[in-house]
Amino acid sequence: MKSEWSKDLKRAIHNKHHIVVFLKDNKNILGIPEESIDPTRIKIRTENIGVTWVPITEVKHLSVVVEFSTVWESNRGGKCVHCGLELYAETQSEDYLEYCDYCVKLLGLDDNT
Repeated sequence: MKSEWSKDLKRAIHNKHHIVVFLKDNKNILGIPEESIDPTRIKIRTENIGVTWVPITEVKHLSVVVEFSTVWESNRGGKCVHCGLELYAETQSEDYLEYCDYCVKLLGLDDNT
């Protein structure tokens, strides 16, 4: 994976941010990247085609989309106490309000065993 955008991709996966993938055939794909066990492809969830897999060899450039959203009117918001991610309604854990969804899974807080 190209090192200049691999960190951006990992951060976008963690924060559930949209990315735009610019392909070598001059097409673009907009979606939210997801964890992938295949190091040769990027897994992206798009609105119009669902989940798609993009071979890294076909990627010309990748950009993270900067999103401006409003925190829901509630007691939600702030920053995740583990990773510092800004907590919005779509990233904040329902059960652990001081953590983002990713850190709840990472720390095993949602493990009911």
